Amino acid sequence: MGQIGYVLLGTALVVGLVQALVHARQDVYYIPLYGVGMAVGAFVVAVAGIGLAWRTGRFGRVALTMLAVVVALVGVVSFGVLLLALVLACLVLVVRAARARQDAAATGAGVLLGLGVSVLALVALSPPLVDCADGSAGENVFMGLGSNSASGSASSSADGQTNRGRAQGDTYVYSYTCRSGKLVQFAIRQR
Repeated sequence: MGQIGYVLLGTALVVGLVQALVHARQDVYYIPLYGVGMAVGAFVVAVAGIGLAWRTGRFGRVALTMLAVVVALVGVVSFGVLLLALVLACLVLVVRAARARQDAAATGAGVLLGLGVSVLALVALSPPLVDCADGSAGENVFMGLGSNSASGSASSSADGQTNRGRAQGDTYVYSYTCRSGKLVQFAIRQR
């Protein structure tokens, strides 16, 4: 079961990296060069984790440690300080697992995988700035890093088929036009 799990995880990592690279080439996703670097770095770290995990043969230990790291990182990013206790509990579990000499390599592999998977997922799953199908527009994680405030405006044509909008923050301005649920114009400018 362990080898199949590593192959499936490796496949998911490749798919995540490809998705991040494809999105980086589309302005509507706004993934800057450092975001691409984060995705590639996370991929390399995760692949190193898979290599180390494969050598240890301790799939269960690796999977539990990876899950603890992912939950801790996603909790901090999503909910901030409220999940600090959960993060600390996960870190205690990781440190306890690493104390056993035979499990140190498996725990290290799980930490590498957890870090790599979390960061790669953050970049690859970053939503588009504008989604004409549901009429939403906003920031993504990369815009939020450099912006303290954001504002926007939108308008619709009389027949409801055309929507135009503009959003801005401290570091960016973008505008868009949607027609019949499809994005027909998008422009972004950094300040």
